[in-house]
Amino acid sequence: MDKEESSSITASLEGNMETIREEEKLDIVTALTTPLQQNVIKKHAETLKRLKTQEKEIREQQRQIDELNFELSIKEAHMQNIKNEAKIPHTPSQPPALAAIETPGPHRLQMMPERSEDIAYRAKLVEQQHAEEAMGHTDATAS
Repeated sequence: MDKEESSSITASLEGNMETIREEEKLDIVTALTTPLQQNVIKKHAETLKRLKTQEKEIREQQRQIDELNFELSIKEAHMQNIKNEAKIPHTPSQPPALAAIETPGPHRLQMMPERSEDIAYRAKLVEQQHAEEAMGHTDATAS
């Protein structure tokens, strides 16, 4: 029974497929032979051609826009360089005066306490000056 049912189903399917194929052939034949369909196909082909040429034109215009934007950015950078050049002084700049002890900030007006090294150095300078004066007096008296 199963074999009989399957064979009858396949036979009916094959018959249906043949009728579908015949209908498709008729549709294709009628589509190609009727003048209305041919006109529609020609118009569609012309529309596609027009769209392709418009796409090419748009790409070319976009390329031109990109080139013009690039040139504009170069010119703007050049103008900015000219403005910056006008701000640069033509004389050499002097280095800022550096204070060895003083640092910028709110505490710079306060006196710094003396370090012990500074006091010892100043004392040695005074001793050396006294010694040179004593040597100078002895030299002057000898001559």
